[in-house]
Amino acid sequence: MTMTTDMTTTTGTTHAMNNTRRRLLAASLALPLVACMRSNAIVPTPLGASSPTLPTDARRIVSLEFVFTESLLGLGRAPTGAADPDVYRRWVGIDADALRDTVSVGTRQQPDLAAIAALKPDLIVGYAQRHARIAGRLASIAPTVIYDLEPPPGEDDAYTRLLRVYDDLASRVGAQQAAGALRAKLDQAIAATRAQVQAHGLSHRPTALMSPLAGDSGFWGFDRRSSVGALLDHVGLSNAWSTTSVRRMGVRLGFDALYDHPDWMLLLLDKPDQPLYAQRLWRGLPSVQAGRIGYLPRATWTFGGPVAMTTFVERVGAALPTLEPNKVRAAG
Repeated sequence: MTMTTDMTTTTGTTHAMNNTRRRLLAASLALPLVACMRSNAIVPTPLGASSPTLPTDARRIVSLEFVFTESLLGLGRAPTGAADPDVYRRWVGIDADALRDTVSVGTRQQPDLAAIAALKPDLIVGYAQRHARIAGRLASIAPTVIYDLEPPPGEDDAYTRLLRVYDDLASRVGAQQAAGALRAKLDQAIAATRAQVQAHGLSHRPTALMSPLAGDSGFWGFDRRSSVGALLDHVGLSNAWSTTSVRRMGVRLGFDALYDHPDWMLLLLDKPDQPLYAQRLWRGLPSVQAGRIGYLPRATWTFGGPVAMTTFVERVGAALPTLEPNKVRAAG
């Protein structure tokens, strides 16, 4: 009986030891898999999503959207790689000379993952509306942050959201001091334009910021989900379009909408000598007849960071005298 008990005990101990070994072996084999899974993990953040751990002084940065390319250039951190750098030079142009050593990593719509990996970046910066679907693949290459520039309903406006994203990006590349200097310049431009708005008696006047669509088919109106649309409120005007459209960052406007709102002031991103503005339909608009119209240079970049926003605010200020404040007050 004693022998049987000892054998049983020995056998049970052996099984227990074997089970322990198996668990330890399975755990050791799983470690590389877990590490791999963690390497491409993406977690939600208040500003979008990111890798669980991000750098605080990244220098080899890949930017996949113009707003981040512009922001990095303004911070003195020219990206090692960027999506569509040649298009950036043509469309945006802000600090574009600093892109001379930047390598193209494909397009904003379809980044080249192999080209990104070859650069061995410290940080990849993407845009939620384009790159959320490949965030995990990007994170398997390097720490990745995916920013969502559109605030959730009831949270901030698009301009405030942009500044939060900008400050966070600056903290990832160790450029907080440069960010503060650019923010101060933007704040000064906003204050100066707000003072002009007040001096011209235009405070809180409903203002539609518009860009003509091709083929004389109407206009694109920037609502408060766009940074420039939100900035109208920050300089003391009032964006004529509240955030009611199902379209992102703007609304499509026809002439009927403009006729329905005779009290609006109109700010157009265009040249005043275009054939559209010689048409009877345009010249018959109450806002046009009352002289409540101003033009901003067509090349004004409306999807940028603080540098572009500073230029935009300054140009709004320059356009205010053309709104003929006496006629505005008479119409009110």
